[in-house]
Amino acid sequence: MFTEPPIGSIGKTEQELRNAGVEYKVVQTEYSKSSRGHLMKLNRGKLKLLYNQEDQILGCHIIGEGADILIHEIIPLIHIPNGLSVFRHLIHAHPTLSELFRNLQEQIGFF
Repeated sequence: MFTEPPIGSIGKTEQELRNAGVEYKVVQTEYSKSSRGHLMKLNRGKLKLLYNQEDQILGCHIIGEGADILIHEIIPLIHIPNGLSVFRHLIHAHPTLSELFRNLQEQIGFF
C-alpha cells in the first residue's frame, strides 16, 4: 500500500506491547531534527523505535518522506536477538535522512 506521506512499519506497536504487558522503552525523533530534513524543509515526519533491556528491537514506525526506504535499516535487526547492539554500531552519512537513526542512537545513550 502506498500512502502520502509514506509509512514504514515493522514489529509491535506501543499499544500491542502495553496490552501484552511487555516492558519496553521508546525513543523518537522528528524529520525536522535531521540535517537533510532541515535542508529539504520537511516539517512533518516522525521516527519511533521500541526496544527492551534484553537488547532487542521490538518495533519501528516511520511516517514521512522516504519512510518506505528508511525502514529497511531496521527490518533485519528486528529478527536477531542482539539487534539493538548491532544498531549501536551502524554509521549514518551526513546529510541524509538516515541521520534520524543517529538521533535515536544518541537518545538511547550510545554516544
